[in-house]
Amino acid sequence: MSRRPRSKQRSVEIDPPYRDAVFMESLPARPVRILTEYIDPLERLRREKVGDTIVMFGSARILSREQALARLEKVRKAGKRRSTPERRTALRDAKASLEMSRYYEEARELARRITSWAMSLGDNPRRFVICSGRAGNHGGGQPRRRRGRWKVHRPEHSIAARTASE
Repeated sequence: MSRRPRSKQRSVEIDPPYRDAVFMESLPARPVRILTEYIDPLERLRREKVGDTIVMFGSARILSREQALARLEKVRKAGKRRSTPERRTALRDAKASLEMSRYYEEARELARRITSWAMSLGDNPRRFVICSGRAGNHGGGQPRRRRGRWKVHRPEHSIAARTASE
């Protein structure tokens, strides 16, 4: 067997594909992006010594009672003298927001209770951390504690996480 002679030219170093931003944003790299968005939160939670999480969804579009009352008052003041179809619709929507705010407040209270209970279990690992939802994060943070917050990116429907100290 004869050996091939080595070329006297220097080999060109090529960056790995994961360092190529254009490739990483391309359709063929989508499975890689999805995988990293799965692994990254797991690693962050592991570093923060989080053992269990509770994910609460649905509160992003529901106003707190305080916000709903302020919205209703604003609508009432804005159209005291005129009754247009737009004003009636705005008033109906503001009243519906006030009714729905009950669920926001209940989610907030549930998150507060779970967090208080979970804090009594110790910190190694941290147990039953509230990880998502505006009401969940607000309620979970009442007894001040470090927690994670999850964010769902649209339109790719991928999940990314960041931990927050609050």
